[in-house]
Amino acid sequence: MTVFSGPMATISETAKRDSLWAFFGAAACAWLTWKQPGPIAVAGLVLFLAEGILLRRRHKAGAALAVLIPVSLPILMIWLIATQGFSGWRVTFLLLSPLGIWANWSSYGDLLRGKAGWDDPEDADEREHDGGKDPDKPMISIVLLQRRPKFLDPAILLESIRDAWDEHRKLGEDDLFVAGEGPVIMVKSPQGMWMIHNHPAPYFDPEHPARKIPELRLRKIVEEHTAWIAVDLLHAFESELPADLHYPFIFRLIRELADDDTLAIFRPETGEINVWTAEVAARLGSYDPLEEFAKPVHSPVIEVSGDDPRMQAAVAEAQRRFPEFRERWATRAEGEGFLVKASIPKEDPEGSEVIWIEVTGLEPDFIHGTLANQPVDLGDLNSGDAVEVPVGNLYDWAIAARDMDAPLGLFTEKVVRAVQQESRRDFQAGGNA
Repeated sequence: MTVFSGPMATISETAKRDSLWAFFGAAACAWLTWKQPGPIAVAGLVLFLAEGILLRRRHKAGAALAVLIPVSLPILMIWLIATQGFSGWRVTFLLLSPLGIWANWSSYGDLLRGKAGWDDPEDADEREHDGGKDPDKPMISIVLLQRRPKFLDPAILLESIRDAWDEHRKLGEDDLFVAGEGPVIMVKSPQGMWMIHNHPAPYFDPEHPARKIPELRLRKIVEEHTAWIAVDLLHAFESELPADLHYPFIFRLIRELADDDTLAIFRPETGEINVWTAEVAARLGSYDPLEEFAKPVHSPVIEVSGDDPRMQAAVAEAQRRFPEFRERWATRAEGEGFLVKASIPKEDPEGSEVIWIEVTGLEPDFIHGTLANQPVDLGDLNSGDAVEVPVGNLYDWAIAARDMDAPLGLFTEKVVRAVQQESRRDFQAGGNA
C-alpha cells in the first residue's frame, strides 16, 4: 500500500496512540504472570494484547475492548477488596477507573454507536461544529486507473448500477435513475446523489506526487494509465450517518465498472493505491473492504542503484558464496526451497529486471527455474513461467529448510529494505505522506 496523504486528528490516530498503551499493559501483565502466575494476570495479558493489535488494525473490536477493559477494572477491584482486603493499589485503581471509562468512551463511543468513522475527528464537538464535514477533505470517492478509455453511456451505466445495487430489480425510475452524458453522469439512488466520472485522460497531472511512488510496479501504472473512472458520493440523504458507510455501495459499483483495462484502484480520501487484480476485486466484497482493498498483492519492487556500494557488496558476497548453494542443492531433501535472484533482460535490450526465481535445475553455467513473483516489465512473462538465466546474472540466493532457524542467503534483502525506508522518508519529506 502506498499513501500520498492522510487525515489529521482522527479517531484512527488516537487508536494508534492507545495501542501503545495497550501493549504496555500487556507487557506489565506478562511481567506479573512471570512473578505471580495466576488467571487474572494471564487474562489481562490476552485482553491488552488483543486490544493493541485490533486498535492498530482499525477494528471496532479493539475500540470495544478499550472501553470494556476499564469497565471491568472496578468490578475486579471490588471483588479483590471483598475477598482479599484493602490495599493501596486496589483502592487507587478503583478510584481511577471511572476516569479511564470516561476517556475511552469519549474517544470511541461515537465510533461504536455508528456515529463516526475512523477518519473522523476524535472530538465529537468538532464534528458537530462543522457538520461532520471538512472543506479541505477529499470527497468520498474511489477511482479506477484505466489502460484505455471505457465506453460508458447512461443505459450501460444504469444496468451496471442495477447489477451492483438493485440485484432484484425492485427500484423504480423515481428511486434509481441516471442523468447526463459525457464524462460526468449524475446518479440518484435511495442512498443519495452520486457522480460518475469517465475521463479519457490521466488522473494525475505531471507534477502529482503519485508519479514519484517508490514502488516501481505502481509507479509504472501511474505513468502508463491513459484514462480513469470514479464513483463519488455527492450528497447522502441520511446525513446523520458517517459518510464512509457509503463506501460498500461504491465498491460494489466499482467492481461492475472494472474490466480488463483496469490497472489500479485509488482512494483519494486517504491516498491509498493498489494494483487491480481478481484478489483485490474479491476484497471489495469483504466485511471491511476499507481495511482490505489496499493490502499489497505483490511483493514490492524497489529501484536500487547499481552504483550503491551496499548493493555491490551484497551481490559480491552472494556470488562468492554461491558454491554453498550448489552443495546444498546437490544433497537437497524433500520440502527444501531453493531460490535465486537474477537479472532477466527486458524487451527493451537496454534494460533488465532483477527478480526471484524458484530453482528447478542447476547447470555449471545456467540456472533453470520458474518466476517466483509477478514481474513488472518483462513482456508476456508471468509468475510461474519457466525461465533460464546465466549464472553470471546472479544477484542473490536463498535456501529454506526445516532444520534451519532462518533462510540461508538473502544477502541483498537488508539493502533493499534500507533503500525502501529511505525512499519512503524522501517521499514523505516532500509533503506527500
